[in-house]
Amino acid sequence: MVNLFDMHCHILPGVDDGSRDMDTTRKMLARAYEQGIRNMVATPHFMMGEDNTPVPELVKIFLKVRQEANAIAPDFNIFLGNELLYDSGLLEQVKKGNALTINGTRYVLIEFLVETEYENICAAVREFTTAGYIPVIAHVERYMKLTKHMGYIGELIDMGALIQVNISSLEGGITDQVTGFCRKLLKADMIHVFGTDAHGVNVRPPIVSGGLRYIEKKYGKGKVEELFNRNPKRILNDKLI
Repeated sequence: MVNLFDMHCHILPGVDDGSRDMDTTRKMLARAYEQGIRNMVATPHFMMGEDNTPVPELVKIFLKVRQEANAIAPDFNIFLGNELLYDSGLLEQVKKGNALTINGTRYVLIEFLVETEYENICAAVREFTTAGYIPVIAHVERYMKLTKHMGYIGELIDMGALIQVNISSLEGGITDQVTGFCRKLLKADMIHVFGTDAHGVNVRPPIVSGGLRYIEKKYGKGKVEELFNRNPKRILNDKLI
C-alpha cells in the first residue's frame, strides 16, 4: 500500500539520537518511500533541562530534509513536531513555542519514562487536555504500568488522549508479551495511529511492511486506511478523531 503516514520518526539529522547526518537521512527517506510511506512527521526529542535544538535551527534542518524528500518524489511530504518527554514545566514550554506540537496543531506527541506511574500519566493527560491540547501518547507499549492493565488505556482514551504504537511492535512471535499487548489493543480498537519511531537505516529503520501485513490480514484494508491515512490526516489538519 502507498500514501502511508509515519507519525513518529527521528529523521532530522544531528538533532537527537536518530539520524546522524544528512546522508543517513537520505537513506532513511529512500527506505521509507520504498515502504509506501508518503508522509512523515519528524519528531525529534525534546527533554526538559537538556540541550535541545532551538526551534529556529530545527526549522532550518526540517526544510532541508523536506527538500531531500521532494527530490525523491514530489508526493513525499515531511511535517515537523517534537516527541516531548513529560516533566514538570513541559506545558509552559509548549505554550511558549519552545517545544512543538504536531504540525502546529493542538496535538502533542508525549512520551514518558518507562517506569512512570499510571497516576502520573493521567495527571499529564489532564494537564494538557485542560489547556486545550490533545495528547498522543507515544509508543504506549513501553510503559510498564500500562501494559499490565489494558483497562488503563481505555481510561486514558476516555480522558481525551490518543494512542500511538510503533508498527514494529506487532511483528513479534506468539510468546512476545509486547506484541501480544499491542495486538490486543488493535483488536479492541484502542490504537489511533502508528509510527516507525525510526532512528536509522540498519537499526530501527523506517519499515512498516511486516506490521501492515498483519493488520490487513486480520482486519482488512479499511483498518490500514484508518490507522495509516485517515486518522493521521485528521491530526495533521487539526481535526478531531
